[in-house]
Amino acid sequence: MSKPGQGPSYAEEVMVVVAVKYKRNDDDPDRHMMRAMVTADTGFERVPKPDITVAEMQEVAFAAKMALINVIQKRKKRNR
Repeated sequence: MSKPGQGPSYAEEVMVVVAVKYKRNDDDPDRHMMRAMVTADTGFERVPKPDITVAEMQEVAFAAKMALINVIQKRKKRNR
């Protein structure tokens, strides 16, 4: 954030967005419905350079998937 009299701040916000979607069994095979979405600030003040690769993003997606599985398993144990 800029200080008074300095003009606008050009700091970037780097966020991670995780969404849970499901595919409906209807006439449109490409139709997906979003169930939940969360956004987390990474704390980075600038977008990493060089850009994040697809392989690196696959690691992030896998970590999010495993975290979701753990949450669902904990819920099942709680609700027994």
